[in-house]
Amino acid sequence: MRIRGRKAALDALVMYMMEKGKLFTRLEYSKQSDVPLRIGQVDNYFGNWSRLVAIMENDYPDAWKQLHAPEPEPAPKPEPAPKPAPADDPLAALSKTAPAEKSED
Repeated sequence: MRIRGRKAALDALVMYMMEKGKLFTRLEYSKQSDVPLRIGQVDNYFGNWSRLVAIMENDYPDAWKQLHAPEPEPAPKPEPAPKPAPADDPLAALSKTAPAEKSED
């Protein structure tokens, strides 16, 4: 009877973590408000959190791979196009002062 309960508990925990898309640590799991089993029940069925994780890894390898899949890297943002160089102002040359001429006295 206890084995059947453990299997049901494991199924519920795996489905919960798959829905959330994350393998929780014990602390993260205990802070969640919508968990299928309280943390004390998890301890009663599996002894401790690391044993739960080990059993999950062995019994649900596909779910384990999905929970440990690396997150896809976001696509690199395209670099902004360089601003076009300002066009030469034809009046800019006229506004510059002419160099002073040397006079030979």
